[in-house]
Amino acid sequence: MCNRESTSREHVPPKCFFPDSKDLPIGIDFRSNLITLPSCDQHNSGKSADDEFLLFVITTQYRGSHLKDKHFESKVMHAFNRSPDRFIGMIEGLAPHRCTEPDGKVFESAVFEVELTRFDRVVHQLACGIYYHHSNKKWMAKSHSISNIFATSGNLLSPENAFIASLMDKMYRSFEGLPVHGENQQIFSYQLYTRNDNAHALHLEFFEGVKIFTVLGQDA
Repeated sequence: MCNRESTSREHVPPKCFFPDSKDLPIGIDFRSNLITLPSCDQHNSGKSADDEFLLFVITTQYRGSHLKDKHFESKVMHAFNRSPDRFIGMIEGLAPHRCTEPDGKVFESAVFEVELTRFDRVVHQLACGIYYHHSNKKWMAKSHSISNIFATSGNLLSPENAFIASLMDKMYRSFEGLPVHGENQQIFSYQLYTRNDNAHALHLEFFEGVKIFTVLGQDA
């Protein structure tokens, strides 16, 4: 969010999150009625790399539906194979890893370091955009986010992962019974919780499993 003059419109979330119809069965369209917002040139044209970063982080998670896996294989891997240099910085510390689910199931995966400062900045922009779309008000203050993206490495019952899971559960309960918004909810949906004019929270969900909770508050 900024106070510059709007010169174009941008998709929120970015259009790249929504599979192209050519990659889907005939008759399915996840790019109809997407959310668009007025945007200045700097924010719209200058954020494509950040859009790609967030898409990569989200679609590499083991959570989410088959549509996430399909989108990763078609959209993300195509972009990776075309320009691998753009992605090298996103997979710092990439290494094979064995994960244990709460039910004891073990599966082979991989881990990499996520640039948290960048993640927080991109999610903040996304959350502010969704808040503006919903309320027609600009959020110019701080935010703080937590996601189940960061509870996926190693033993999922470890104290660190259990702590994240507990916070996620508490946040999720705050949204119980609230309307779920979004025209293409198999790809993206959101809920908005408002306590007062200076305190809001968003539940952003991608591909029916990757969850991000963002608190918008003066002291966030």
